[in-house]
Order: sequence, then structure tokens, then C-alpha cells
Amino acid sequence: MKIKETKNFKIKEVAVSASYPNLAILPNDALTIKNINHTLEKLQIIREDLAKPMFILSFYRDEKLNKAVNGATNSQHKYGTAVDFTISGANLDLVANYIYEKNYPFMDKIIYYPEQNFIHLTILKKGSNKYWKQ
Repeated sequence: MKIKETKNFKIKEVAVSASYPNLAILPNDALTIKNINHTLEKLQIIREDLAKPMFILSFYRDEKLNKAVNGATNSQHKYGTAVDFTISGANLDLVANYIYEKNYPFMDKIIYYPEQNFIHLTILKKGSNKYWKQ
């Protein structure tokens, strides 16, 4: 199984870390790749709805990268189901609210970090659409 790019998201955006770019690697297990493909497919829907380029700061993290960024032990990034992103020049508070109000059936968590200027999304097959502002 391989990672499938979408119209706006490329493979290089899966293995990315704004904080530790040298530690970002692609996964090789089929379940994580399946999760990543699902996440990319749903992220593409959000991207098209927003009609703005999304700059991915963090997507897949292996255990080493997750520890380096002080990620949660059970971080969804480790499973390929979470993405942190920003949008240049956008009011991310409004973006996070827009995503929440769309009530996507796959959206599990939306967390807006105003001080760090990014949004975290957890995308699952069936989400609960929870929204937090940190």
C-alpha cells in the first residue's frame, strides 16, 4: 500500500515537522498508510471548502518525532489521523469556527492554538466534532 496524493496535498507534506524536520519520516505499515490516505482525502474536502492553501506544520509522527515535540503519548499524529496547519494571512479563529460549523462527519477534534497560530485537526472515519481553543 502506498500514500496517495490529492489535488492539493503531496506526499512530502505527510512527513513534515516544522520543529524537527530532520526527524520527519514516512510510515511503512499498511494501517497507518490507510489512515493517512483517509486523512488526506478528507483534508482535501476541507481545503476545497476553505478555498485557501493550507500549510502543513505536522502530520505523521513516529514515536521518536512525537517524543521530540513533547506530543501526547496517544497522539493521533502517530496513527496518521491528525494534522496541524496554518493558513497565511487568515484569521485562524474564523477558520476553526468555519470547520466546526461545517460539522463534517469525519471531524473528531478541532483545536485552535492562537499563540502558536495553528489549528490541529483529528480526522477519523466517524468523528464527534469537538472544538477547543487553547
